[in-house]
Amino acid sequence: MADTELRTKARGFHDIPVDGLCMFQVQAGVGSFHANSLADITTDFVHRFIRESMVTSTGDKTVPMHYDDLFMLDVLLEMASALREAAGGTTP
Repeated sequence: MADTELRTKARGFHDIPVDGLCMFQVQAGVGSFHANSLADITTDFVHRFIRESMVTSTGDKTVPMHYDDLFMLDVLLEMASALREAAGGTTP
């Protein structure tokens, strides 16, 4: 890694409402390129998971998905957003 590479700033995500704290955190000092790459991969995974769930649905306009699946997809999207913000970018 080059010394001039942009680095992330610490950025917490997935707030716990009762405690007012973040469950997870992007660490400071990670290369921005790596943070943005992981954010892209994570977002692509979530989109692919949802698309595949829609394709395998029963045809009655319902998508078989468990609450746990939705919860984890939300956490993954929060992580992707935090990675982008920690790398100095903005979230779409």
